[in-house]
Amino acid sequence: DVANNCIGEDGASVLAEQLQRNTCRLEWLSVTYNQIGDRGVRALATSLTHNSTLKELRAGRNSFGESGVDALCEALKQNTTLEGLYIRNNDFGDAGVEVLGIALPEMHALRRLNLSGNWIQA
Repeated sequence: DVANNCIGEDGASVLAEQLQRNTCRLEWLSVTYNQIGDRGVRALATSLTHNSTLKELRAGRNSFGESGVDALCEALKQNTTLEGLYIRNNDFGDAGVEVLGIALPEMHALRRLNLSGNWIQA
């Protein structure tokens, strides 16, 4: 759990590098409230295409938008283990949730999703 530590984009990239390694055994990771932004969430998303142990990712309150959601969606289409994704309070709005809605049927492992507080109007 690295929540509330201001790791920023660079810290998220370092975590992402470790998640890609075959030696990483993490099953749960919270990077909530760290201001990782789009670049940081894209790095984490890339790691999810290689990681086969993580079951839950909490990335709320990180100020990422539609491009971050898009990266997560593309990664989760390939990932076979992530069951829980909590991306509340990131303000990606209708555009981000539309991307997510289109990709959801291809996210076969995902079982839990929290999108609260993202200014979804539609």
